[in-house]
Amino acid sequence: MKQCDWCHTPFSPTVSFQIYCSEECRTAATKHNQAIKSKERKLNRRKTKKRICANSDCTNVLSVYNESKYCASCYFSEHVVLREVENLKRRHNA
Repeated sequence: MKQCDWCHTPFSPTVSFQIYCSEECRTAATKHNQAIKSKERKLNRRKTKKRICANSDCTNVLSVYNESKYCASCYFSEHVVLREVENLKRRHNA
């Protein structure tokens, strides 16, 4: 008996190198691993570039971990403004 690397349930392997109990576990583990690798590749691409906030009034350099094109202060204010504009539109149309 082996233990599945994904769901940790015991199973009897059909071949000696089998590490997942089912096709579903193998697919889930593969998708998870691909997502992690994709995120790492994105992060490594960002490390080589100097990224500046997309707000024309702001000159903050973005962290490699920031997935947005805005710095934290500009993103928050942009988000709040857009949300308030949508609220005003809804009120006006009602």
